[in-house]
Parts: sequence; C-alpha cells; structure tokens
Amino acid sequence: MKILLTNDDGFDALGLRALFEAVQPLGDIYISAPDEQASASGHSISLREPFRVQSVSWPGASSAFRIASTPADCVRTAVLKLLQEKPDLVISGINQGRITGRLSCIRGQWLLQPKQYF
Repeated sequence: MKILLTNDDGFDALGLRALFEAVQPLGDIYISAPDEQASASGHSISLREPFRVQSVSWPGASSAFRIASTPADCVRTAVLKLLQEKPDLVISGINQGRITGRLSCIRGQWLLQPKQYF
C-alpha cells in the first residue's frame, strides 16, 4: 500500500514523525509537508505564486518532500507531479495541539476531500 503523509504543523513537527512511525509497517510511505508551520491554511492553494519543492532524506520513507507552501499544495503537488503513482491513502496529522472551535474545518487534518486532489 502506498501512503502519503502530510500535516499543517510543518515538516519538522513531532506529530509527523510519530505518524510515520505508526504507519511505516503498513506499506510504502511518502511524505509531502509544509516546510514550516501552516495551521489555518489547510485548504489554501497557490494560484499565481511559485513555491519551492525540496526532495529530502527521511530514513525509511520511499521519498520525502519539504514544500514551501500550504498543506493542500503539498498533497496536490505530490499526487499530481512528484509521485509516479497516486497513493492508496492520504493521512494528515498528528496535530500539535487541539483542534477546536470554528476554524477546525480549515485545518490541515481536514484535507482529505478527494474532489480537491484527484
């Protein structure tokens, strides 16, 4: 199984590392995450501004990309441009902190809306 991981807390977030360790036994793991904290921008995509994509080493991952953009751009770019095949599953998280209040519908953990990405 091909699994793509992302988050909105940034590539270096402890939650992304914990998620990777939890799902690593399940298949081939790919990572595409924002290069820095990107909370409350989960659904945003870049329409006119270019952004940097950096292929980086992540021990145990099939490939990993650090992207200077939003969580949605990270998933879209991985699925449409970077990965040779579409993932079987996309997982976002583990969140650093609580998801509460009205803004929860725009956080990165709610990225899994297939209409946006496939």
